[in-house]
Amino acid sequence: MAESTASLVLGRHLTPREKRAGAIIVHYAVGSAAGAFYAILARRSTAITRFSGVLFGFTVWLVAEELLLPVAEVSARHNRYTFLDQANSLGEHLIFAVTVDALDRSASAHLQSKPIKS
Repeated sequence: MAESTASLVLGRHLTPREKRAGAIIVHYAVGSAAGAFYAILARRSTAITRFSGVLFGFTVWLVAEELLLPVAEVSARHNRYTFLDQANSLGEHLIFAVTVDALDRSASAHLQSKPIKS
């Protein structure tokens, strides 16, 4: 996907170094968007925060890593990874989501304790 986009925009193929850098940028951008989405959902329903982000992390892992990325051919199909690789990926997504939940709770508490100046 990045390769075809780069070909259209830049008129050339990406170097291996550019591909690695692009993958990191996209990964962090998607993670940031997921974290912001979690914060929005947390304001609308306390159900999302019931398990401190664990359910959200599992859902992100399942939808993105196991379904969307393999279908889009951005990553290999899940049967190409070992059980340990998949368990590690799930664990990373759970830690991410619990961290997002903790940061969101901390920011919310901090904002609620400060009077808003106009």
